[in-house]
Amino acid sequence: MLNRVCWLSINGTEESKIVACELLHAYITYVIEEIYSKKMGKENLSVFLDKILPTVLTIAGNTSHPSQQLLHTLLIQIIHFFANTKEPNSPDIQIILKHLLSLYNKSEDLGYLASKCLAEFIRWHIKQQPSKSGDLPVLKALMGNIWSLVGNKHAKEGIINFLYKLLRIIHR
Repeated sequence: MLNRVCWLSINGTEESKIVACELLHAYITYVIEEIYSKKMGKENLSVFLDKILPTVLTIAGNTSHPSQQLLHTLLIQIIHFFANTKEPNSPDIQIILKHLLSLYNKSEDLGYLASKCLAEFIRWHIKQQPSKSGDLPVLKALMGNIWSLVGNKHAKEGIINFLYKLLRIIHR
């Protein structure tokens, strides 16, 4: 059913896109809550994220899609949820980073969305830290993971640009 809903949310008529996106939003919220309330195995989350993130990212980056705002908001909520991690090498974080970084290879608009999402991930991760000591080992590991996942020169330039902007914001 999930594959069909994802397909309809991108390829259906205007009305079916909206309904499919609303169903997708509800389903994603439900599954993440079920997994974290220990009703489902956490190993299922990586497979689930790998299936839904391409669809969510495609719609969130398409300003002409009727449900772009809905899924963009959901994407930010997902990022906030996973930014509170203590494990930067968790499969969930790796899948999110992989899909965000793959956007740099698709289009400039999607690369911009990826930069905004990565910046939000890092900002939110810093906000969630209990100490203000400046020592952020998880952030350091995440930045290493981001850099190692970047595949081409264009994407690396986008990441460097994003890091520069983020550092300017953090040090204000």
